[in-house]
Amino acid sequence: EFLWQEGHTMHATAEESQEETQRMLRVYAEFCEKYLAIPVVMGRKTDKEKFAGALETYTIEALMHDGKALQSGTSHNFGDGFARAFNITYLDRNNQLQYCHQTSWGMSTR
Repeated sequence: EFLWQEGHTMHATAEESQEETQRMLRVYAEFCEKYLAIPVVMGRKTDKEKFAGALETYTIEALMHDGKALQSGTSHNFGDGFARAFNITYLDRNNQLQYCHQTSWGMSTR
């Protein structure tokens, strides 16, 4: 058995979505270092490594004794791509339909 924590948010702007993506990465890094005593390195995944459909994928990597890194958590900024694909909209202040900007983030004990 392994434990998994995951979250999803939707935002009105690309800036809010990016801020939330990076904020959650910092939350995960602080949790690992402060409460689990596991040092991690924060970084951005390459285009080949990022989550399919994401604009950006950020990661925390725990360094193992053999020098390898173990991906311990990720935070994804999906922009409005999935909202457009699945027609996920909201009414803005001008009563106009807009596509939302989405994030997703998670970490596990694997």
